[in-house]
Amino acid sequence: MTEPSDHPGRVRVVSSALALHTADDAVVPEQDPPPVGAVLHPPAPSDPALRQWFVVQAWSEVQLAVRMYFDSRYRISRTTQFLTPVILGLFVFNYFVFSMWLPVIPIISPIVERVGCVLLGVLAYKLLVRELARYRDVLDYLSRYGHR
Repeated sequence: MTEPSDHPGRVRVVSSALALHTADDAVVPEQDPPPVGAVLHPPAPSDPALRQWFVVQAWSEVQLAVRMYFDSRYRISRTTQFLTPVILGLFVFNYFVFSMWLPVIPIISPIVERVGCVLLGVLAYKLLVRELARYRDVLDYLSRYGHR
């Protein structure tokens, strides 16, 4: 079976093996169409010039966290409601246990205290990042469909 080509002087021949033959005898395999819903053009990476400096980005995250806590339209998840005060209490407990009550072990006590602080800090960070991502999704939804 032959089909007219877009290029003058060339004839495209479709064989039973689903390969396209040109007049130059170059075999180009025919590709299947992309699946339904496939993203044919992935989003372009953000421009490095538009990225914020780390300190400015961290400050905007702090502002967003404060805004999140005082936004009446947003309800913080139960996990964040309960774990935030627990983590802060564990920081205080960690300080008192290892600095005030158990300073008799001079080498082990400060190391365990700092490891505990790092672990609690990582847990608090993960909790806050997850909640801020949820808040950004809610703000995006409200900007599209919510009341102004």
